[in-house]
Amino acid sequence: MQYIRSSNISISRAKNQQINSSNNQEYFRKGNNIMYDQFYIIELAKALLKRYKAFLAGIDRKLPMMPSGTLQVWDSGNTIRYYHNTMQDGKRTRVPIDIAWQGAGQIISNLTAKAVLKKARKPLEKNIDALESFLSEFQPYDPVARVGNLKKSYNVVEIKKLRDLSMIFMPGDIDPEVWKKEKYKKNPFHQERLKFATKAGEKVRSKSEAFIYDELTARGAEFRYECELELVKKNAAGCAVMQKVVYPDFMILREEDRRVIIHEHFGKMDDPEYSSAAMRKMDDYIAAGYHVGTDLFISWETLDTPFTSAGAIGAVEKYI
Repeated sequence: MQYIRSSNISISRAKNQQINSSNNQEYFRKGNNIMYDQFYIIELAKALLKRYKAFLAGIDRKLPMMPSGTLQVWDSGNTIRYYHNTMQDGKRTRVPIDIAWQGAGQIISNLTAKAVLKKARKPLEKNIDALESFLSEFQPYDPVARVGNLKKSYNVVEIKKLRDLSMIFMPGDIDPEVWKKEKYKKNPFHQERLKFATKAGEKVRSKSEAFIYDELTARGAEFRYECELELVKKNAAGCAVMQKVVYPDFMILREEDRRVIIHEHFGKMDDPEYSSAAMRKMDDYIAAGYHVGTDLFISWETLDTPFTSAGAIGAVEKYI
């Protein structure tokens, strides 16, 4: 078994929170996941702040070691001359730089870099201040957490059954309570192949899928098995140029950022016909805007490299 490792960051895709069983396909078309976007901005700001500070510290180390003075270029129209201007004993000294000299490129490069780096300090410092201010003030809007922080009377079981909180979710967010309860269309094809029982009692199509199903269940993940999903590819004008219904092996709603993750397991990758079909399916996902290692994860096996329960643990850990 092998699996694709996760990349660091990416913007996820789920549609909006106003859903019901009749518009399930629309709900999962690729859009922006507002919760993931908020966390993404924070992590991006932290990473950028770290890089700015490191670069500024590097400037402070380099500047004292760079040649004193400045570069002057004199253009007479017919001839360009270069000078290295310095101050000695309060007097300005101008030394010509012969471009035929072996060290001319180095001194010109150093003086130019010095001028740029000296001017770079101020905007870098302003950016560092802005990022630090942002990180201290920015608070992700999480309606689930805000509901949980209300008084107990707002969260008793009877109240939860009656309330509809769709209005508190921003477009691009998912109400996990609705997602858990919502009925969804499952793969209607070849149901006779659902022969392998999971620990939860549901039948799946292979022993490997049972390993994944059981691992997701053990972690308390909210997921759907073989849920109907419409893939849509749009051109630059926003017109759909591809629409295809697929049934991903697993569709997982990640708790911390409410991002919808697709996990496909390909079980016979040493079969040429099967592997070709698997690659076409991957192409369809990518064309519809999914990214391997961010919101699309793949595990696979061959006869020589069978998938195991340990493999399921390793695969699931990549996105949960």
